[in-house]
Amino acid sequence: MQVHDKDSGAMRSSFLLAAPTAVAADARGHAWIAHGDRVSEFAADGKAGRTIAGLDKPGALAFGGSDGALHVAETGTGRVLVYDAKTLKQRRSLFGAAKPGPMSDTAFLWPLAGGTSIAVDAQGRITVADVGNHRVLTFSPEGELLRQRYSEMQMAPMVDPAVDPDLVLSHNMEYRVDYRPGKDHGRWRPVANWYGANSTLRRKIDGRHYLFAVTNGKRIEVREIGDQGMRLCAALLAEEGLKTWADRDGDGAITDDECTRSDGAGDYAALSPGVWIDQRGDLWIGNWAGATVRVPMLGFDLGKNPLYDWSKRVTVIARDETPWAMDVRNLRIDPASGDIYRLGYSPRHVLPNQWFWMGGSVVERLAADGKRVSMFPIHGGDAAVVVATDSDGQFFYTGHSGGDQHWIRMYTSDGLLVTTCRMGGPSGPSGGWMDHGLSLSAFTHPATGVHYAYAEEVYWGKAIRYRIDDLATLERPPGGTFAWKAAP
Repeated sequence: MQVHDKDSGAMRSSFLLAAPTAVAADARGHAWIAHGDRVSEFAADGKAGRTIAGLDKPGALAFGGSDGALHVAETGTGRVLVYDAKTLKQRRSLFGAAKPGPMSDTAFLWPLAGGTSIAVDAQGRITVADVGNHRVLTFSPEGELLRQRYSEMQMAPMVDPAVDPDLVLSHNMEYRVDYRPGKDHGRWRPVANWYGANSTLRRKIDGRHYLFAVTNGKRIEVREIGDQGMRLCAALLAEEGLKTWADRDGDGAITDDECTRSDGAGDYAALSPGVWIDQRGDLWIGNWAGATVRVPMLGFDLGKNPLYDWSKRVTVIARDETPWAMDVRNLRIDPASGDIYRLGYSPRHVLPNQWFWMGGSVVERLAADGKRVSMFPIHGGDAAVVVATDSDGQFFYTGHSGGDQHWIRMYTSDGLLVTTCRMGGPSGPSGGWMDHGLSLSAFTHPATGVHYAYAEEVYWGKAIRYRIDDLATLERPPGGTFAWKAAP
């Protein structure tokens, strides 16, 4: 610990203390230092004074209020403890620690590795940096919420109107967006943090809600979620052979005795990723040895755990032996029509700027039975990073990155380019890329009929929302259809 003159900066004294985590100075110029399970008082010359012990990982200190009360933030519990500065008698205990699930205004997620932070003004108002929930909150001295501010959305935004069209799942965070016409249109706020799930998609199946996490190309985890939190309930594993797991004993731990083994091996591109989960909970892998396979969800056991079995996988689309020779990196299942959209590279359409680990130069549309309907070569010089489908079955989208920007293109399901969307002034000149296969989501809002697309903006760690209006003006050639001739 070093003490410096505030005017000259010269060091006046120093003393040693094991593993300090926070420091604050009181009105007398004494330093209060958090270390271990306690907060200790030190004079400027290092002489020890009073101590408050028995704390749970004190991580931040602040003095404030009319009489300079000491406020101690416990990282371990999420509490802010208020002490009389003269007697060290505890006056009140405020707040608590957050759990995975719906967010509370008075429960905080402070990382154990650092990030606990509070400030208290002369009126005793407490401002808390809730680092894990990406927000800053200000409370009255008694703990009543006065205001809060949020940071930007995270990356990989996903919307499923079958769950709730007003919810955006973005990694572990979930946000509610106001799409109603008026001055509040487009405003959003965080409503849940499913931390630890590393979520990819949320699905509503048989009246229950599940988070699917696509991880390193070898594992897909399923968690049931609700108002009381979440639990790991199923998994598909390809780390040492093929295994599926269901949480039969209810402890949330993956153990061999609860796993079902199958022959073979499988993989998918982790960054692309060549995997999708449809509305039924079926798993689709777009690049399984060049083919696309479906692993159906077989139902539920008595504990309401989803059941899968790798041996029940079905090859829906065989390896492409046509001249297109599709090398698939990304896929989507249209929720309205069941059509399959695959993005990949083809020797018949090579672009000058192609991503070596993701994306593609061609979008392929297939019927639900795997029969090829159309091929849509990407034009404009840059390969697409990702493909996405609209929830109404009428449109699909491609996401692109180049330079310091990203852009998306909207097409009718039969390949007519409708519009290209790019970022405007609010995002600045360097908007940032989409750089993986879960970086684009699109849907039609059922209440308004307006089309929206959410795109990752990786440079600044946020999501860009695009709104596409006036599609009623879209015209097609005489006869009412616009169709590409099916490729061989």
